Amino acid sequence: MDANSPRSTNRDTSPGSAESTVPRRRVAEYVRRAETLRQIHGNKASRAQRAETTYLVVTVFVATIVTAFGFAGPARIADALPQGFILNAQNEAAIEMIFNLAVLLILVLTLVGLVYRNAERANRHFRSVEVLTDFLRDWEDAIALHDAGLVTIDLHRLQIAGERYKGLLSALPPNTDREWRKAKRDAKRKLEQRLAARAIEATTRLRGELAHGSSLDSSPLDAALIATILQRDAGRMVALQTVSATLGINFWIVGGFVREAVWDWKQGFRAPAALGEIDVVYFDASDVRKSSELLFRDRLRSDAPNLDWSVKNQSRMQTVNGHDEYRGLADALSRAPETASTVAVQLERGVLRVMSPVGLSDLMGMKLRPNTHGDPDAYRRRFERVQGAGRWADLSAEAPGLGHRKSVIKAVSRGYRRLRNMIDPLK
Repeated sequence: MDANSPRSTNRDTSPGSAESTVPRRRVAEYVRRAETLRQIHGNKASRAQRAETTYLVVTVFVATIVTAFGFAGPARIADALPQGFILNAQNEAAIEMIFNLAVLLILVLTLVGLVYRNAERANRHFRSVEVLTDFLRDWEDAIALHDAGLVTIDLHRLQIAGERYKGLLSALPPNTDREWRKAKRDAKRKLEQRLAARAIEATTRLRGELAHGSSLDSSPLDAALIATILQRDAGRMVALQTVSATLGINFWIVGGFVREAVWDWKQGFRAPAALGEIDVVYFDASDVRKSSELLFRDRLRSDAPNLDWSVKNQSRMQTVNGHDEYRGLADALSRAPETASTVAVQLERGVLRVMSPVGLSDLMGMKLRPNTHGDPDAYRRRFERVQGAGRWADLSAEAPGLGHRKSVIKAVSRGYRRLRNMIDPLK
């Protein structure tokens, strides 16, 4: 590389790179400061509003007394009061003195209202809260999109955030150190309340368990974690509930539905990846008609038309793939091109059942590795697609073995079996 060429041509500004991580942290710091400012102005607005309410109640009460005294007159009020009332109410001069003090109080209240202008202060602070909320919403969305790998917070975006934050500081009313400390205490208290609410919510968290057909080295803890990850995604929960309610317990969801959700969570993305085609599988050797698969797919589309459904009977797919006869669904899943895609899930009576015929270690360890029982050509295509996307920076991807003798033998054997399966029905 030429030393005089611009450095920006080789800068890595992808979401996981150092040059995008530092600006993201700085923008997150602006967001935290804005949250503290919003807490301060929210507190001020609440205090000013309470003061204005108290002021109005007292003013109306005193004004009512003055009006009553003014219409009735001190003499009539003195005659109406019983003997021995406080301040010797029969004394007309005492009643007149009370009336004059009430008028003076009205004047004092009017001056207090003109000096403090609590209503105006409350409106100003509420407006500050609105402006800060707009700032927070914009940059929290930017951070979420950055974490999801959809946009990059680079130095240019950091500069925009900094200039906008400085503009807010110059436009907002000033604050004291005491108000900052109180706002931080309030923010901490709210965080503790949210954590307590989450602890209560955790008691109703989706439970995950290993299903029959899982390998012996599959961890129940990993199954529970997969349930937690999928429960965070409303779209995936809708898909699981739809399959369970529409087709029943013999149908499972496999592939990227599970793999991408887990890897996104492992990578730290706050926003889950958009759902692509949802691969639903089942095993029924008694009915291998493709029309039956299409019928199941149409039922899913009818119940959830916004999702992209695919339904495959693995008993039929063994012929399409040129494999030996599958012994069941777990055996079919174990033939996936990569180990991380051999995991299937289903929802049954509020429990997420996880079937993992070759284990969960590669899926949970973010490892893209060829399956020894899978199609090497299919793995090569998957490897190129995943590497080209570059979504998961921490993914460990094993390159496909080019020209490997075993792969060639498997390919020839698959071709022979596929040809044999096509010829046998014609005999």
